[in-house]
Amino acid sequence: MTPQLKHGTITPLLTPAGSPAINSDCCCGSGGCACIDATQCTDCTENDTPTQFHVTFSGITLPGGCTWCGGRSIGGTASGGNGTFTLTRNGSCGWSTFSPTFAGSGTIYTDSACTLHATAINFTALLTRTSATAFRLQIVDSSSFIMLFDATYTTTPCCVSFTVSNAITSAGCYGGSDVALGYGGSATVTPC
Repeated sequence: MTPQLKHGTITPLLTPAGSPAINSDCCCGSGGCACIDATQCTDCTENDTPTQFHVTFSGITLPGGCTWCGGRSIGGTASGGNGTFTLTRNGSCGWSTFSPTFAGSGTIYTDSACTLHATAINFTALLTRTSATAFRLQIVDSSSFIMLFDATYTTTPCCVSFTVSNAITSAGCYGGSDVALGYGGSATVTPC
């Protein structure tokens, strides 16, 4: 199943007919970031954004024991989250980690004691250019409703490094319809 972002879908890395091919010179090998540092990134074209980003997550707290969100009737445990990951272009405005490199794993349950109907999940780190001036960074499962990290960053240059803090401040229900199995911490995003 292809992970989906809230309010948008990360599509597989394919070049649609009629679209320019991905610029293999942008940020590959030892050449550094060859993409344009434009004032506005209006269309996420391959020459305006790098093919990869390195993201270092640190300080994410994963509560011990069962985390329960009564609003979603989901309990869970998680591991991972902290570390450095390479996010590769996944569609025209998205970058992600996928199998075999997951940003963490967990188990969800249907009861508050975390004993019934165990289902294993994996977390993917996703970075999406959501507009001409904003990125959204998440660590989320394939349903897009179970998270360890969620942050947005506003910048006008396309090829830029930035650090963001996790908007999730406690484990449990998050944002009305999501479940947070991790909270706190920060992430540094660097074009590579």
